[in-house]
Amino acid sequence: MKKAKHARVKSAPIPAAQDLSAAILGAVAAGDGETFEDRVRSAVDDLPAHFLFHMRIDLEPAMDVAAIVTADSETADFLIVRQTEGEDVSIEPAASSDLPIAALIPAYAGLAATLPSAFN
Repeated sequence: MKKAKHARVKSAPIPAAQDLSAAILGAVAAGDGETFEDRVRSAVDDLPAHFLFHMRIDLEPAMDVAAIVTADSETADFLIVRQTEGEDVSIEPAASSDLPIAALIPAYAGLAATLPSAFN
């Protein structure tokens, strides 16, 4: 009698970081959602990435900032999607961002990953 082989589901290849950034940027700019947060959440739905948080910074001019983590199992890249009022959407690696909030993104991602297990 032959042993049954376990089927392994092959995950889709993760595009290069630049391709992923372009896909996210294109989806957010396309406007699939009423708010900035809705558009960012919708953009990462079908991509190997996860939405972490959104923050609106009410300065002059106002700015919307969203944090995303790529879902590569070996390494995680943190991205910032931002839009200043009246300007185009942009995306950048958190590691090279000039926003002070960028330094908090890896810690937030770690916290968010442990919260579900803390309540079980």
